[in-house]
Amino acid sequence: VGIDYTERDLADVVWKNARFVRCRFVGARLTEATLSGCVFEECDFSGAQLNAATLTHCTLTDCRLAGARLFVAHLEGCRLIGADLADADLGGATLIGCDLSYANLRHQSLAKRDLRGTKLEGADLTGADLSGADLRGVDLRGARLAEALLVKTDLRDADLDRVDLRVVAFDRTRIDVAQAGLFARSHGAQIG
Repeated sequence: VGIDYTERDLADVVWKNARFVRCRFVGARLTEATLSGCVFEECDFSGAQLNAATLTHCTLTDCRLAGARLFVAHLEGCRLIGADLADADLGGATLIGCDLSYANLRHQSLAKRDLRGTKLEGADLTGADLSGADLRGVDLRGARLAEALLVKTDLRDADLDRVDLRVVAFDRTRIDVAQAGLFARSHGAQIG
């Protein structure tokens, strides 16, 4: 609890089932770290280097990852509920079955990512690049998608409940029949 790892070199560290509460990892080097079953609560990873790190079934609740580097990181089954990923580098990061509910993903590039099985309920995706992303079956309830790029994005079977479709610009986006009805109603059409 409350440990300060600021600027520490923790490259290649292996942590299993460890719990961290209000710890600081600001600017820490966690390159190629292997974290499994770890819990991080209200921790600050601002500017941390997590390049090529592997996080499996980790929970990062209300953590700050602003400006963190997660280039080619692999996250599987992780919960990043309420995480602040503003200006984080997610280039080439793999997100498999992760829960990013209520996360700040503003202006993130998630283009051409397979995000099936990812939960994005209430996530802030304002201005995010989701071009070519596979969002089939993704939980997007209440997500903010204003100014998001949805060029050739596959949204079939995604849950768009409480999404303001009036501010979403679709461009060759794949949607299903139920979503087409939602889109039409959000633009004032009466169906039937």
